[in-house]
Amino acid sequence: MSNGNIVLFYPKLGWMDVFVIDLPLSIIYVSHHCSVSGIEIRYVDQRVEGDSWKSVLLEAVDDKTLLIGFSCMSGEPILRSLEATRYIKKHYPSLPTVWGGQHATICPKETLKEQSIDYIIRGHGSMSLKNLCNHISNGAYELSSVEGLGWRENGGIQLNPMSDGLDFPALDELDFTGIDINRYTRFQYSKKVYSLFTSFGCPHKCKFCFAPIFYDNIKGKKWFAYSVDEVVGHLENMVRDYNIGYISILDEMFFLDKNRAREILLGVIERGLELEWGIRGVRIDDLDRMDNDFFELMSNAGIRQMMIGAESGSERMLKIMKKGITVEQTIRVNKRLKDFPKLIPSYNFLSGIPGEHIDDMYKSVSLILTLLEDNPHANFSGMNQFVPFPGSELYDICVQNGFHEPQSLEEWSFVDTHYNRGNVLWLDKKFIRILHSIQSSLMFIDDKTSRELSSCEGDSRDWRKSAKRPFIIRMIFKLIVLLGSFLKTVAKFRLKNKFFIFPFEYYLAITGASIMSKLQVLQKKS
Repeated sequence: MSNGNIVLFYPKLGWMDVFVIDLPLSIIYVSHHCSVSGIEIRYVDQRVEGDSWKSVLLEAVDDKTLLIGFSCMSGEPILRSLEATRYIKKHYPSLPTVWGGQHATICPKETLKEQSIDYIIRGHGSMSLKNLCNHISNGAYELSSVEGLGWRENGGIQLNPMSDGLDFPALDELDFTGIDINRYTRFQYSKKVYSLFTSFGCPHKCKFCFAPIFYDNIKGKKWFAYSVDEVVGHLENMVRDYNIGYISILDEMFFLDKNRAREILLGVIERGLELEWGIRGVRIDDLDRMDNDFFELMSNAGIRQMMIGAESGSERMLKIMKKGITVEQTIRVNKRLKDFPKLIPSYNFLSGIPGEHIDDMYKSVSLILTLLEDNPHANFSGMNQFVPFPGSELYDICVQNGFHEPQSLEEWSFVDTHYNRGNVLWLDKKFIRILHSIQSSLMFIDDKTSRELSSCEGDSRDWRKSAKRPFIIRMIFKLIVLLGSFLKTVAKFRLKNKFFIFPFEYYLAITGASIMSKLQVLQKKS
């Protein structure tokens, strides 16, 4: 295959881009086999390019470009990737376009109905992308042999079987050529942030989750982990080469193998790596199996934030979800974590599942208040609204309750876990109003606003910025902090009294996210 180049596009994700812009790991990983085959990789990240993304995208294309790939999740990213796909087709009609990622995997036929999309790749598609490039370059590889590939042919849609194995590059083979790591950061973080997968997959069968769908076709073990030496060595290299100070672990199950996790943390300490960590995939039952010595090790190694799926305060709903945890476990672990103030638990809740009653939501509210009372360090990442995805156990139940699957990419863009505008017929207006009110209350109940923005005025914590900002931005931040203090009082009142009439904070939060996004642009320009 003659050398050429491919352009990989990563879209804006939504309102969270205001606070978090991590490395686009999905397109970095999927580029691996192309890169080692001599194909040049050109990245375009809409989140960091801002308003100039169109010109950057066009400039990335030349007469040696084999294809343009788009990574896309359901929700708002669909609109962003769709706009970019149609834009590039307008300027380069014959240039092949490929969609991959979560949405193309679970909704392949709906994705291929869009005429600007030529191919999709389902599952982990690094080798498939390389083989597709091979086909486009010289026709030496048959489309029917490309695992996970989908395309239109003779008026129909062709879908090849997905790969039944997990294939990932070694950590020291990750190629960041074309990626400026300095452009990836988090709001108010002074340390350089590096996001990383140390493992892939999840053996659990939570009925609401995307993972069982994604890994259903994988034969054998559904969890792949890099070795301890590989992870620790990679972290050491990143600290040395890029001055990384904060590690964001994106594993779905970092603590599945507790001994492996312990050895990684010990290795970081032994090599003198001064790191702080945030870990996304933490299960409460894994924490419940740890003793206090393990918690102390986690604290000493620099773990600061743990994203924990508490999901619900209703035992009935936890059983429906097949979550495999109990409310008692969550309360017990939270009390123990109080003695380790550097370990900040950030609890996530889920609501809106068919069969859930308002009383179940109220039980979640009661659990939230208990967690706050037992541990003043407890945080809450939110109460997400359940979204039914084809292939999940709950999907058929949703259809029976009146759910009509979106028939176009535009319709799927309205499906969001925070600000869902999709078709949810099994929830009445009262349920949705209460859910929105709880969602907004959790934004303010744990001082997130003041914690994130007060540091603009010189907070001494070493992992936050106290950088100088334009006067107008500092004044606006002060106003938001003051408003946040008021809304914290409102949130406490709402949750304690279950007073969820007229959730004005919900709409303020939506407006506030839009304002913050514009302020980010203003700050960059200044």
